[in-house]
Order: sequence, then C-alpha cells, then structure tokens
Amino acid sequence: MAQKSEGEAGGFSLPSRRARRGERRGIVRRVVSSRPFRWVKGVFAYFGDKRRAIREARESAVLGYIPLKIFLGFCVITLGVYPYVWIWGNAYAFDKIGERGASFKRLAVPGFAVQMFLPVSAAFYAVWYFTGSRMAFEIAYAAAAAFASLYLSVIFPTRCFDYFRFRWALRSAVIKWDSEGVMVERTMPSWIGLFLFGSAYIQYHINRLMGLGMPGFADASEIESDATLAERIGGYVVTGRADRVAVPWTKDDFEPEEDEYDGLYG
Repeated sequence: MAQKSEGEAGGFSLPSRRARRGERRGIVRRVVSSRPFRWVKGVFAYFGDKRRAIREARESAVLGYIPLKIFLGFCVITLGVYPYVWIWGNAYAFDKIGERGASFKRLAVPGFAVQMFLPVSAAFYAVWYFTGSRMAFEIAYAAAAAFASLYLSVIFPTRCFDYFRFRWALRSAVIKWDSEGVMVERTMPSWIGLFLFGSAYIQYHINRLMGLGMPGFADASEIESDATLAERIGGYVVTGRADRVAVPWTKDDFEPEEDEYDGLYG
C-alpha cells in the first residue's frame, strides 16, 4: 500500500515564506489604495510641495524696483495697508540682505491686521457722515481707538526695531560690495528719514542701489522706464544692456549731485 504524503495525510500544509510575504504586500497595497490613506498621502504631498516652493522662493528672492510715486500712492489709497503687503512679499529678500537683518514676517501679519482698523474706521465714519447713524459713529470711534492703542503699543516699536536693524544690515552689505566706500554714506543716511517715512524711505534706497547694479537686487533693466532715475544714475551706471554692471569708481571721481528726494529724506 502506497504511503500518503504529509499534505494528503493531514489535509493541511503551512504556506511558504514567499506566499506569506506576498499576502502581507497585498494587505499593504489595499491599505495604501484606500480612500482615507490616499487623502492623508495627498495632504503630506501638498505640504511637501509647499515646503519646496518656500525653499525655492527663499533662494531666488530679490528686491525689485517700485517707482516711489507709485509706492506712496498705494500707501495713501490703502490708508497705510500696502506697506505690510510689500513687507510680506519681500520678506525673504529682506532676510537675505545680511545676517543682522530682521525677520520682517513677524511685522507683516500683525501690522496688516492692526492697520485694517484704520480703513474700517474711515468707512464707518463715511457712513455716519452721509446717514447720521449714531451706531456707525460709535463703531468708527472704537475702530480708531483700537488702531491707535495697538499701533502705538505693539506695531510701532516692532516697526522701528526691524527697520533700524535692516538699515544696519543694508549698510553692512553696501560696505562689502563698495570697496571704495562711495555709496555707504548715501545709503539710508538719516535715522529721522527712516523713522518718519519707513517703508517709502527703504524703497527709495532699494531703487538707487538696484540702479547701481548691487548684487541681491532684481535686474536693473526694470528701471529703464523711469527717466528721472535713469538720468540721476546715468553718470555711473552702464546703460543700454539688460545685464548692466556698475562702472568702477573712486572717491575722487564721484561728484555728489542733488537728488530729487534728498531734501525730503535726508
């Protein structure tokens, strides 16, 4: 009589190691392909893309040219809200100027939130003016009081601290770039100008250094449409090329000229 095999005798045999491995992989594939897991994986992919975009933005950030009259116009039209949008948009570029540069993002968000009280107050004041609504006047007064208290206690000290640190960082960067020392005393020379005019004063000097071809700024060809600035820097900037380079100078060759805004900003 023939002897039965172990599998035929018992009717059961252990699965092989390869079969068990394949079964586990199948379970993992089913879990991965399930809808909740796909959603979690999509969330991680989204934040991964955001991190890469932020890193690329930080690496490629440069300060660009904004005509000063347009800058001031936006500041007036938005009742002071635009400078905080400008700070947020240039935060990475500001931080790249120097190791002592302040982190401007900590000023942009709370500054924007507090500054919005001013347009709200103006809007409700207009409603009161045209309708005579007592409630509109009370809201306008409360919004103005909230703006004044928060701005003076929080935003203004932070603004001064960050702007003055940025002034130091920018002048330090100019010293490294300008070995002759020509532009150091012409870059944000006035503490009072920075204190009074803030972001407009900074943008004015960004435009000037950008026109001179200082590294870390956008391409100087962006300023070709501004005839006044082109004339002002025409004596010591190579024109006619998109990749213009600052002309070498010495202290003896440099003749200070009266700038359009020197009387205003110091």
